[in-house]
Amino acid sequence: DDVVLPGATASTYALASAALADAGSYSVVATGTCGFSATSNPAVLVVDPGPTITTQPANVVACTDQSATLSVQATGPGLTYRWSKNGVAIPGATSRTYTIAAVKATDAGSYGVLVGGACASSVTSSTANLTVFTPVRIVREASHRTACVGSAATFGVTSVGSNPVFQWRKNGVPIPGATTAVYSIRAVTLDDAGSYDLSIRNDCSTVTSLARTLAVPVPASLTTQPVDRTNCIG
Repeated sequence: DDVVLPGATASTYALASAALADAGSYSVVATGTCGFSATSNPAVLVVDPGPTITTQPANVVACTDQSATLSVQATGPGLTYRWSKNGVAIPGATSRTYTIAAVKATDAGSYGVLVGGACASSVTSSTANLTVFTPVRIVREASHRTACVGSAATFGVTSVGSNPVFQWRKNGVPIPGATTAVYSIRAVTLDDAGSYDLSIRNDCSTVTSLARTLAVPVPASLTTQPVDRTNCIG
């Protein structure tokens, strides 16, 4: 960089151990016995500091059969990449991003990438978790119910899927606090008669159970009492 190097008076200039500060433009002035001199063209010394990861892979949540992509950002010349899952190298995963086109439950795990540089140095990223959610699905529906006033009534649905969120409804209206797979009424009243269903959702899907009725028979009551009679024989 046009600054004279003390002691650098030979036809070669050697650095025993290059440092980042040594990077720059180098030239040499050759002077003959008659005092004439010639200056060489500059030669650029690039010092590779090794790869540096500027953005680590981030955790990813994906639904079954959806795509999922993990990525890393790094700086340095001649970068190479090698992704691994749970510490085992993934064949063919040698680019800055790693994409799974259709995620399966078995793809869940911890992913990292080894970033190499031009000088055979390398750095390993932090790990990122791939979490795979399965859509919710109902495997057993509730049954219709008939309950007398004062007795208990229960509706239950069996489902599968990741992190389900439940909401029971009566006649299409959400029931406050009814947020489990089972809905029970401890003491039925006439007002409880109606149609009940369950909405189940997660980050992948939403399903609604079949509507089931709760029938509440009206208790027997006397509307007209018997009255006394006096009759003649025959």
